[in-house]
Amino acid sequence: MSSIAAAGYQGERGALLKRLIKTGSVELGLGFVTFEMYSFGEWVETTVDTLLPCNEQGEPLFAHCKDPNEVWVPFLEKAYAKLYGSYEALDGGNVTAAIVDLSGGVGERIDLLDDDTVLEISDGSLWRRLLRYQTKENYMMACALVRDDVVDKGTKTDPHATDLGILVNHAYTLLDVREVGEPYQDSTKARLLKLRNPWGDGEWKGPWSDHDDMWRTPLGQKVRR
Repeated sequence: MSSIAAAGYQGERGALLKRLIKTGSVELGLGFVTFEMYSFGEWVETTVDTLLPCNEQGEPLFAHCKDPNEVWVPFLEKAYAKLYGSYEALDGGNVTAAIVDLSGGVGERIDLLDDDTVLEISDGSLWRRLLRYQTKENYMMACALVRDDVVDKGTKTDPHATDLGILVNHAYTLLDVREVGEPYQDSTKARLLKLRNPWGDGEWKGPWSDHDDMWRTPLGQKVRR
């Protein structure tokens, strides 16, 4: 879901969604839609009907948009489930692999605990890489806090969150990377990431959260502007 959200956000700036939705085949009135996804080194067409699994109240059981009139997300998820054999096959998984499936690009996974990455964090080069990636219209980014000791059932009824509100073993879409402040003066500089939870709820509770005191500082006022 975080990869689909990344595709949608990137699609607002580029043409990825138009690439995924096969041109000329969005015949919703005829009851089918065709997507094209990248699988094992080639683009593969996957056609699904427009029937969606729902509960007794007629609400979609799986992915859906906040606006019920937007249907590209549940249809794309259905096509992706068909590509891999079932909805169950989409439970969890690797966000890097999913981004490749939706883009046909080359994926890179950055482990923040890796020794080389720790050095990149300390000297600022990783942050500069993220800033550079954010300027590219064809880059899709996501992130997750992975813990092997936490058993995650993959449902909203069984969430595992840190004290700061970050869900464990849950992928977020990385929407934006911003740096605000005076050059070469880290003490008066804010480095912020904007994440989207594909579930549409749950908030960051640490520094720079909605009602945090940082927003009332001079730097916070500059960030707000």
